[in-house]
Formats: sequence, structure tokens, C-alpha cells
Amino acid sequence: MIENLLDWAAATLQETDSALATKALAECLSHQFHGALDKLEVLLSLDKRFVRDRDRNWQLSPAHVSEVSSSNLINQALVLREQAVKALLKERQIVENETGKIRERLEEIEDRLVRLGYQPTGAAVDASVHERSYSLEYHLSGLPQITRELALRVHETILGLPDARPTFNKYHIAYSTHRRFAMLMPRKRKLVILVRADVDFGDPKGWTRDATSRRLGLERIFDLTSTEGLEYAMSLIKQSHRLVSEGGG
Repeated sequence: MIENLLDWAAATLQETDSALATKALAECLSHQFHGALDKLEVLLSLDKRFVRDRDRNWQLSPAHVSEVSSSNLINQALVLREQAVKALLKERQIVENETGKIRERLEEIEDRLVRLGYQPTGAAVDASVHERSYSLEYHLSGLPQITRELALRVHETILGLPDARPTFNKYHIAYSTHRRFAMLMPRKRKLVILVRADVDFGDPKGWTRDATSRRLGLERIFDLTSTEGLEYAMSLIKQSHRLVSEGGG
């Protein structure tokens, strides 16, 4: 029965591994699971009712077979199974949480690379070819529905400004008239937006942060996480658009 329990646990681990995004995280979960098995080995070794057979498998000691009823043994196995399920679910949640942290960290790193003007080696030099390689759908693909809809609304609202046109790059969407006035970088849980600003730039809610050190020609940066802030976000973008239209910035 113990062997069947371990076989079931191994099958559960395989199903859990199949849902993970990366090999490293799968190995992490496997390591945690085998750690639990090591603890189980210790518990069995301390329980005098169990002994190893010639194949090194755990078996109920013959001296205790008559002392333990079948129903009791089944109940013990069910309790052990329930504990194993809880342990696996807990480990899976830990790994999922770590996965989320890793994804957020990767997004932060990507943001910083873009702000520093990083371009991957071998990037296309010809602007027309570069633009044809990416699209709005490229930037919206894979986003949660809420973030996708938010990005689409921002994009469409910006295009409603006079003479505004988009340029789709690998890491962002740039918006220009005769000069760039905004940049949109969709992320899983938010939109990162950069705008131009001068000394008269108005931001009464204090959303924006300094972006001059990123050398992108856009002085302020802020995050948008929901449609509730859309109106205020557009007021910031419109200031940037007006600044470019009037020849400032």
C-alpha cells in the first residue's frame, strides 16, 4: 500500500511539472518533493511496524500484521495521502508565487533596458523593415484581458489626438506628430507610459517620476493599472502632445 501511495505521489508530481513554465521551476518543485519523500523515509524508519524487504521496499512487519486491522491500515494510508496532497499543493503555490516574482522581475529588467535605450544585437537598422516586424497585436498578445483592454483604450484615445501616429517597436509603442510625445510599454499588470514635460507640466496627483536619466527624450514616466485612471493619464499625455505641437519639449 505504501508503494501504491508513492506511485500516486510521483504521478501527481509529473502532473504538477507539466503545468510549470520553465525547466528551472520544475526542478525546484521536484527538489521540494524529494525532500518531502526523505522526511517520509525517516518517519517510516522510526515506525517499528514497518521494515524493508529484500528489494529495499517498505512493508508492514509480519509481527504487526495481526495487530493492525485492514481498516486501520487503510485509514492511515488515506491520512498520509491527504497530507501528501496538502504538501504538494503548498509547494506548488510556493513555486507559482516564485514564478510570479520572477516574471515581475524580468519585466522590471526589460523596462530598465528600454529606458537605457538598449537595442538587441542584430536588430534591424532599416526603420521601415523594423516597423513591419511588430504591430499592436504583437504588444497585446499574451496580456490578461483587463490589461489588454486598457492598453487598447489608451492606444485608440492617443490616436484621437491631432496628427498622432504610432510606431511599433519591439519593446514599446511610440506616438509622434512631427516629434515623439509619448511611449507605451504594456506589461502584464500595468501600462508603463512616458511623456514629454517642461517646467509648466501639471501633475497634481503626483503620478509621474523623473525619466531624464533614461535618455529616451521623454522627461516623465508613470504607471497606469486601471480604467479609473484613464482620464487623468490622458490629461498627462495631452500635455505632452500639446507641448510638441506648440514646438516645445
